[in-house]
Amino acid sequence: MTTELTPLVLTAFSGGVVALLLTLFGGGGSVLAVPLLLYVVGVADPHVAIGVSAAGVALNALTALAGHARAGRGAGPAPLYSPSLGRPGPGSDRPWPK
Repeated sequence: MTTELTPLVLTAFSGGVVALLLTLFGGGGSVLAVPLLLYVVGVADPHVAIGVSAAGVALNALTALAGHARAGRGAGPAPLYSPSLGRPGPGSDRPWPK
């Protein structure tokens, strides 16, 4: 195995471990992915590991949102604008901030 292929294999293996643990426990992808990226894959900068992990979580959330929207489940456009406006999420009984 070449040295350029090793990080890719370690990254894929770490992603599989995170996916398995998320399947078992249901959450905490970033908490699991950051240490694996730092200590197993060998990412030198913790800020890069956090950013890569956050991007993966965001991509996963958008993929799930698209699947729910295609199936007709969801709260309309609320999941798209509520986080950006700092209001409680859909289904919350709290009113809009004034």
